[in-house]
Amino acid sequence: MAKLTNWSFAALLTLPILVFFLFNLYNHDQGLVSTGFIQYDNVTYAANAYQYNWAEHNSLFYTNRLNDSHNYSNIYFNPQLFVLALFMSAGVSPGYAVMMFTLICAFVFFRIIIALYDSVKANDEYRRRNILLLAWGGGLLCAAGLFLNAFGMTNHDFWSSLFTLDPAHGWWGLNLGRSLFFSLEAWYHLSFFATILSLVKRKWILAVFLLCILSLSHPFTGIELLLILFTWTVAEKFFIKKIQVPNYFLVSVLIVLGFHLWYYLVFLNRYPEHFSVFEQYSLNWRYRFYHFIPAYCLAAALVILSARIPGWKKYVSNSNTRLFLMWAVVAFALANHELLIKPMQPLHFTRGYIWSAMMLAGLPALNAIWKFFSEQRAGTLFAQLFLILLLSDNLLWICANSRRVHEPTGVTLITDEQEAILSRIEKVATYNDLIIGTDEVIPYLSSVRTKSNIWMSHPYNTPFYTKKQLVFLSFIQTGILPTEWKDRRLIFIVQKDAPRQVAIFKKLSSQLKPLAESSNYLVYLMVQQ
Repeated sequence: MAKLTNWSFAALLTLPILVFFLFNLYNHDQGLVSTGFIQYDNVTYAANAYQYNWAEHNSLFYTNRLNDSHNYSNIYFNPQLFVLALFMSAGVSPGYAVMMFTLICAFVFFRIIIALYDSVKANDEYRRRNILLLAWGGGLLCAAGLFLNAFGMTNHDFWSSLFTLDPAHGWWGLNLGRSLFFSLEAWYHLSFFATILSLVKRKWILAVFLLCILSLSHPFTGIELLLILFTWTVAEKFFIKKIQVPNYFLVSVLIVLGFHLWYYLVFLNRYPEHFSVFEQYSLNWRYRFYHFIPAYCLAAALVILSARIPGWKKYVSNSNTRLFLMWAVVAFALANHELLIKPMQPLHFTRGYIWSAMMLAGLPALNAIWKFFSEQRAGTLFAQLFLILLLSDNLLWICANSRRVHEPTGVTLITDEQEAILSRIEKVATYNDLIIGTDEVIPYLSSVRTKSNIWMSHPYNTPFYTKKQLVFLSFIQTGILPTEWKDRRLIFIVQKDAPRQVAIFKKLSSQLKPLAESSNYLVYLMVQQ
């Protein structure tokens, strides 16, 4: 019965994600079609998984779906893409497949959170509210945004002002629950926290296995956990010496760490198409003190208070506490690594990992606060207000991002016109065709609707993106086909609001076969002899 209760609790914790998805699917303007993709990068993951269902694909590895031909080597492997491919092979559309995968992973993740809490802090009277806060708690980001709005310190509307200090309008996930919505983060978090749970339970071999899975799944989250465990293991084994860390565990972490660095930084970068993406993604996407202070201040205060209650020495005598503190320190250092080395998306190391480590380390203080409230005359009211404050960042974010009305179109919501164009392309496109256009929606979504290659779409995941832009611009200016397009069937997506594009294709009309025309688009097929 206890297990059923825990699984039921996990299902309840998953409900905000389900509600968010339903609103994204159905709460939008009439005349728009939901693709199922709630975030721009989701298309890339689905497109890469899509390859596994092709008769032409017969490898465990895959290539970047946004390459301009199928002649590139299959050099990538991510276990989670097999599951996405399985959903799609069963007839689930790519966007919905990502949604289903996220829901399942989030459900299992929340069950792991429950197990982790019970392993660290067994059966106290505040268990459910503490687990709720671990899953969906946050900081003071929305409170700070509300303060700025109230005093006229921001020009945004009410909802946008709430996330003035939250990077990317909150999509970068400085706390835990919100991170699960982004791309395939639910899978990465599941693997990360399952590894932590294995360590807390001293299941070393299982921890190594899960660490390998995470390493294969994602470069950023993989290196984050590897460095956390390496630092913690060395500290425990050679300096603190209070728990018996097996030698094979340290050796295993070193082996996986070495493989991870070699695969992502050496092996893959031998391939020019990957190295171009690596350079495009090596950006200084960072956050500043005015972002992380309101995000982490409540969790950090709990850590400080937890250390003061019994005293520092007694506080850190607990091996789990040392693990959580080491986790928080290493994750924070990685999220601010631009201070020491060339930045490679510092924000990619946030995703709630810093916040959750501090919350776990701050559980003693959280229980002390609940107990203090219970002893006051208006304690129940104060406890409820404190709970709402901690949940406000995520509750308000879910509300704000469920309001899809009057939203401009993109890969998440497309017009009936764009759907008609995509359907037409889907019917005529073949495996070796090349789809070319500067529209931000149709070429990108074609990667999950056709087997054809895409000349350029996602500005960071498309290899040699800047070079390809220049090639396209040269073609529009001269009308001369570049050598990269020779001997291919070409499908052009022309935007009518781009006069130069319309003019050059009018000149080339004798070489083109019209495929579709709508209010905003012209679609042509060029078959080269």
